[in-house]
Amino acid sequence: MTVGSYLMHVRVAAAKELLMDSDASIGSIASELGFSYRGNFSAMFKRVTGKSPNEWRKIFSCDQIAILTIRKFKHFEPGLKILMLSK
Repeated sequence: MTVGSYLMHVRVAAAKELLMDSDASIGSIASELGFSYRGNFSAMFKRVTGKSPNEWRKIFSCDQIAILTIRKFKHFEPGLKILMLSK
């Protein structure tokens, strides 16, 4: 892995966390990660993940993960309580 490739993956990993855990705009996240243009950030993010930053946020936000996890349960045991955490 080249240094450039490594740095790109580190930036994408940081972007994933920011997209999941904050309400910051895509432009703000791009700027925070050192991109001058949101478009460049979005293109690089999609190239690495296969999803745009907006798609990633919709699928992997904390609230969505809780909802998708709950939908996987087909049967609830009596007395089972589910704690949903929001941002």
